[in-house]
Amino acid sequence: MQKHIPLTTNWVVENVPVDIWWTIFNILITQLRAPDPDSDPTQAALVLTHVCSSWRTIASNTPELWTNVDVCIISEEEKGSSPEMHQAKDLTVDLGILDRLQLLDKSLFDDIMVKAQPAPQLTKLSLCITDNVVHFPPILLTSWSPAPFLQSLLLNGAAGLTTLEIDTNVSIEAFFSLISTTPSLQNGIFKKIEGEAPAEDSTVTPICLPFLQVLQMGGDCWETEECPPLMDLLLFINVPQLTILKLQKDCQISVDAFIQNSSCKLKHLHMDIEESHQIEKIECLKLLPCLESFDISTLSKSQRDRRDANYVREVFTTTMTEWDGAKRKFMICPKLKIKLDYGALANTDMTIFSDMVEARWEHSGRSNKFEVEIK
Repeated sequence: MQKHIPLTTNWVVENVPVDIWWTIFNILITQLRAPDPDSDPTQAALVLTHVCSSWRTIASNTPELWTNVDVCIISEEEKGSSPEMHQAKDLTVDLGILDRLQLLDKSLFDDIMVKAQPAPQLTKLSLCITDNVVHFPPILLTSWSPAPFLQSLLLNGAAGLTTLEIDTNVSIEAFFSLISTTPSLQNGIFKKIEGEAPAEDSTVTPICLPFLQVLQMGGDCWETEECPPLMDLLLFINVPQLTILKLQKDCQISVDAFIQNSSCKLKHLHMDIEESHQIEKIECLKLLPCLESFDISTLSKSQRDRRDANYVREVFTTTMTEWDGAKRKFMICPKLKIKLDYGALANTDMTIFSDMVEARWEHSGRSNKFEVEIK
């Protein structure tokens, strides 16, 4: 008679191959995240480690479960290093840090840096913090040294960084400190820069960004005491490869000094500038013969509704149709694409804009691409 020996407790759990558990854990975490894609997947991984010692060992040695990490700083009392960063081992980590504090001080950023240090393979970092960071501590600018592969960053700096986007207010001092740590920067977006720009005869050493191609800067045309003319900042940056420049809600045109002292060849220029008169626009375009697109549309609805110097008038449209018969090309920006708001026309009952379009169209020739865009 055959004798049946009962299985010991947890026999199945202990004898399932590790690779099977890896697959099950990955499926489980995927299913747990399905109702809420924005949820933190590492929370599910932490739950697995508390089931039993076997699962804890398996989950702790599966770095794939710990590569997408969100660290939430809720209060100053919340201290300590994040275990998820250690579990990710050598894999690439996406780290998001959420700060819910009203006051930003050095102790908070010290804590952030402690949490972030064990991530040498970090390639993407996003810091979502409160808007009051005009004077955030310099520790955030220089402390991220153990991330040699960091390439994409929302708020920080690194030598290998190619894309930098700051979607909140930043002081001029912090702006210069940030870009000074990003010599490989190719794309820079700064939503709002505040403070007083250095004087033109200042002894400030220009910052060289040899690879920067796209630069977008924002100010506040209604708070001129807080926001500087954005073009003034460019006097202290050497950007030989810059081709796309966007200035939004600026308060002064002041483009001459930058263009005359820069070796860059701008191809696309967006000037959303308060009180930018027609003559200033024309003089700016004369300095940019290779410009391919000129965008004078504005983000401010209140600015679009005002009838002031921003409006396109006859002096601008007439100058844009001046033709050089000897060289057989327009005297100003021969291959220019112009973007503007429909409401930017000083008088929509007049035909100055349509006359300009027709004149440039006739001289463009049938073989050349011609485009009109009105927003």
